[in-house]
Amino acid sequence: MISRGPGRAAVLVRGVVAVGAVLVLAACAGIPSEGPVVPGRPAGKDAGLGLYQVIPDGPQPGATPQQSVTGFLRAATGFADDHRIARSFLAPSRRLAWRPDTSVVVYPAQNPPTPVLVDETGAHPTATPAATTPAVASPKASAAKSGPLAADPGRDRDLAGTATVRVNVPVLATIDGNGRYTTARPGTHREVTYGLVRINGEWRIDKVPDGILISTNDFGVTFRDFPVYFAASGQRFLVPDIHWFPANNTEALPTALVRALLAGPPSWLAPAVTTGVPSGTQMAVSAVVVSGDVATVDLTERARSAMPEQRQLLALQLRETLDGVPGFDGRVKITAGGADLDVPTVGWSVDTPGESSAGPQVDPSVDSRPVVLNSKGHLARVEGPQRLVPVTGVDGLAVPGASRPAMSSDGTAYAVLGAQRKELLLQLPGMPQATVAVRGRDLTAPSFDPYGWVWASPEQNNGKLYAARTDTGPTVVTAPWLAGYVVASARVSRDGARLLIAARRPATSSAYLFVSGIARAADGRPEAITEPLSLVPDLASAIDAAWVDEDQVVVLGRRSGPLAPDQTKEQPLVVQVGGAIESTTPAPGATSITAGNGTLTLMVGNAQGLMTRAGDKWELTPGGHWPAFPG
Repeated sequence: MISRGPGRAAVLVRGVVAVGAVLVLAACAGIPSEGPVVPGRPAGKDAGLGLYQVIPDGPQPGATPQQSVTGFLRAATGFADDHRIARSFLAPSRRLAWRPDTSVVVYPAQNPPTPVLVDETGAHPTATPAATTPAVASPKASAAKSGPLAADPGRDRDLAGTATVRVNVPVLATIDGNGRYTTARPGTHREVTYGLVRINGEWRIDKVPDGILISTNDFGVTFRDFPVYFAASGQRFLVPDIHWFPANNTEALPTALVRALLAGPPSWLAPAVTTGVPSGTQMAVSAVVVSGDVATVDLTERARSAMPEQRQLLALQLRETLDGVPGFDGRVKITAGGADLDVPTVGWSVDTPGESSAGPQVDPSVDSRPVVLNSKGHLARVEGPQRLVPVTGVDGLAVPGASRPAMSSDGTAYAVLGAQRKELLLQLPGMPQATVAVRGRDLTAPSFDPYGWVWASPEQNNGKLYAARTDTGPTVVTAPWLAGYVVASARVSRDGARLLIAARRPATSSAYLFVSGIARAADGRPEAITEPLSLVPDLASAIDAAWVDEDQVVVLGRRSGPLAPDQTKEQPLVVQVGGAIESTTPAPGATSITAGNGTLTLMVGNAQGLMTRAGDKWELTPGGHWPAFPG
């Protein structure tokens, strides 16, 4: 079984704030040759997921064109029976043609769409019913209250009645047809035009774009983030690619996740990861079949071209990816063209959930004791409130003017920046002295990856970063796109596949938070970072940044968008890579930030010492400076 850190398994409910609106998200064995079945993980599931959904009302007699469009927009957020109620608002010729899954536009709940009548021909209906509000109920209630979808009798179109209705909404985020989430730039709007016809005296929509519009409130009870896993270099870790799908649509969800896995990672991540899926492999049937406790994934014959180690990786990717399906605690069976795919039974060993394993890790955890520089300039560990314990054997790092300490994930190496940030000093406990790993000008804080490389970037970047180990000199990591940026922070993810960069452009009021993939040589040496994914489109300043877990980061900065909570103070902003942005309480005078295992472990440094979160406040521990969790 793959070993897993405490991040996602320990946090079953994650509150995601999208521009001020809270989106509550209801949160190895060798593979047997007998119809190769991969055991699922019994722990870490949230039985509460998938119990709620939006239950909308169907068309109301005598509704105006605007009311018909309003009803359709509300109904489109209900996913039961393939949007059966929403389709009842459409003309019969459009009901099967409309594709709601091609895109999703998320708008603020406080700004509901107001349909505007552009033009109309023909008489109005005689009745004008009151608007209705969708309720939230259980799936059983959904089955009992489902609107009619039978075709309207008579003609599809009354030539005497047509109308055009237009809707304009502010956009907070979009989700594409593959389930990938993108935060919209401030001021983005989406205008949608609907054409309606009169059918037996009632308005029905016969011109409708694919996709849906959904409020933040409905999004929060309908959609959930699902990691699709790929392997980092060396296959020591699995790396998530986040997708968003309706959690209640449990019949379609396994198929959507497998299709996302077969499609591969996004372009920015692809050079940093590998997959067990042979190129060109697709699903051989239209859906993943779940029967009893086994999910059968039938692939095309192309899957048989995979080498034995690829097949085992594919099985592990499928198991970990499908593990996110609400209520699914079963196993994954892989077939190709309907026949069992032979998957090796040797490799990763059986283990108990939570224990270490020879197999890849998911969401690796870090030591909960950060390292700091104490009042004497020596390295120390934060062992508890107001308690700093010196780190022994690394006195060579206690140089005048040192700052920004760092520690490897396994505690076998430490680093600091020397005076004026001109040198990155590295020392292993017990080594006679520290070595100069990197020389430069205004270097960023050191960051260790799990392969023993310590990273730093010049503040004035020229398209290069530097990485070094104790057994080799510094290596240049190319990043042509980064040339010209002023870099505040460069932090490697705990899986070693991604690099988080906080930066700004000179003479501009904008800052940037990027995540890039790390391309490595066969021996693990980092060679280049990929063109980045930008995470916060309205970031105005960025002082420091850090990884929180496998798919969340935090930046100490300030936003400038119209819905930003406080545009005058820097504060920790928790950002999901492929998800929403959450603002936390401003930390007075903060100059650095770090995180352990999850958002509750955020820690900042200021001139007086270090501060830890205590509810909606920060508590100061004096005497320790520049706190940094491993990595």
